[in-house]
Parts: sequence; structure tokens; C-alpha cells
Amino acid sequence: SSQGSLKAGAAWASWGGGPNNTRFQSAKDAGIEAEDLPRLKLKWAFAFPDTSTMRSQPAVYGGQVFVGGQDGSIFALEAATGCAHWSTTVQSQIRSGITVGEIAGKAAVFFGDSAGFVYALDGATGQELWKMRPDEHPASTVTATPVFHQGRLYVGSASREEALSVSAGYPCCSFRGSEMALDAATGKVIWKRYMIPETAKKRAKGLGP
Repeated sequence: SSQGSLKAGAAWASWGGGPNNTRFQSAKDAGIEAEDLPRLKLKWAFAFPDTSTMRSQPAVYGGQVFVGGQDGSIFALEAATGCAHWSTTVQSQIRSGITVGEIAGKAAVFFGDSAGFVYALDGATGQELWKMRPDEHPASTVTATPVFHQGRLYVGSASREEALSVSAGYPCCSFRGSEMALDAATGKVIWKRYMIPETAKKRAKGLGP
């Protein structure tokens, strides 16, 4: 696809519809009115192979739908037909929603996976621009959809400790959630803030005799 076609048409470029997180699109932008709803019919469907669940909300930008799956694959589909422009596969299940933003006038696709990595892909080709891990804790994951604003990408980091803690051998709990700002062009960390200021420390089990 040309960069011109990427910019054409209406967009839903992030989880909440934009930085204001309104989760709302006007009839003018959507090209549909309330009275059109009863007449809507399925135009196309796309199935991910060997997939039983989908946990990543698609993004629509410039006539394309960017969507990620359980197997770590991400597709750029033509919104009008469902035909695939490109696809690629990342390390783990795509766990966050998809966000699209522009870097130097070109569309980039941002998202996080269940292994705790954040990715930036070229929107026209699917080529990886950068990849980084917001937190090196082994239980870290990225479930929140990244937010793109004025050249920065804002990323939250979560963990799977609530599931791992059921194991008697797991030394729960040491993870601290965080929020960080990245340079969207490079993935370089600009700042990082933890939700809990102090690091985890070992404590005695029980109250003792």
C-alpha cells in the first residue's frame, strides 16, 4: 500500500478512539446514521488459524484494519474487503489493543504481548521498527493498550503474579506495576514511574509462635 492510502478514510486508531478516550465516533466520521443499523449485513469475516480466543482490539487507520491474535500474528487487512496486505508474527500472544500513530509522516503500529514486550511496526509493510521490554521481571506482561501522543508512546506494565502465586514454590510477590513514556520513533525510555515506590523485600512467613 502507498502511504497515501494509509492516510485515507476514517480512523479508530486506538483502544478508546483517540487520546481523549471517548470510545465514541460521530456519525459524520463513521459514515453511518442510526437508521442505517437495521440494514447492516456482514460484508466479510477473517479467521485466525488455530485460535480460540482474541484479546487484542483492532485499530482502523487509512482504510486498513490492524489486528493481532492469540498465536502472536498480526495482520493488516483491507477494511473494504478483508484481504491481507501483510502479516508478521511476534514473540507471544498479542495481549493489548492496537494503536496507530505517525512517525515522520509514516504510520506505525504499536502493541504489547503477553511476554511483556512492546513493539512498533511499519504500518505499510509490517517490518519491525523496534522492540523493547518495559519491565524485566519474569512475570511481566503488557495488557494495557499503548497511547500515542505527540511523538511519545505511553506504556503500562502489568504482571501475571496473581496466577503464578497459586504455586507453592513461587516467591510472591515482587512485581511493581509501572507507567512509562517512550520515544515512539526509537523505543527509548524517556521516563518511568512505579505505582509502588519501594522495591519488594522478603518477609517472614506467618506470625511465628
